[in-house]
Amino acid sequence: MKTENKISERVQVGLRIPEPDYSIGLVYLVNCIYLDYFKLISEEKRDRGIMLHYQSRINNAFLEFFKERMTEELYDLCGRIVFLYRNVIYSEFKYLNKRLSPADRVIVVIRRLLEFIDNKSDLGKDQFFAEIKEITINLHNNIRWGFKNAKLKRLNNVLTLYFEEGFVGKQCIFNYSLIEEEKKYENRQVLDKSKTLMEDSNTDNITIKL
Repeated sequence: MKTENKISERVQVGLRIPEPDYSIGLVYLVNCIYLDYFKLISEEKRDRGIMLHYQSRINNAFLEFFKERMTEELYDLCGRIVFLYRNVIYSEFKYLNKRLSPADRVIVVIRRLLEFIDNKSDLGKDQFFAEIKEITINLHNNIRWGFKNAKLKRLNNVLTLYFEEGFVGKQCIFNYSLIEEEKKYENRQVLDKSKTLMEDSNTDNITIKL
């Protein structure tokens, strides 16, 4: 019951999306967090050589993939899917923090999303989707740490449930960023720490009368 209540807070009641359109929405989600990946690669001073070539190919592949598909209705759907998945995506991103760099964490999440889409749809036959997946696998293979093969069970469970039910979010988010989510999290941590210090300070000033 508790899980059902949490889902109902995020899911648009009465709206169920057919699997072909849903798969395209998940590709849009991948596109959003791929933007983060290349920003993080730059911050980690890894944006050179083959990486620049990959970036150019990825950007072009997404552009071509959506060019003939995107409609106003589908765009709204993409935003709803981003809204629905944003929390679990960030949760897995944080979980992978144990051993991987931020950029590598993004690639691990992206690969799992692409594997799911490929298994559940016919998009694997699309040349641009295939190119995105091929480059992602290459980037994933370049990660040295074995933790790159983490199961991401929570993401798997959410993908399976939401996809099969055709669930989408109550709201639309079109420009989701893991980097921005991380900044919000860090700011909350600082505020919580400051609040705790203030409370401790107030406690120190209490005098007890005997």
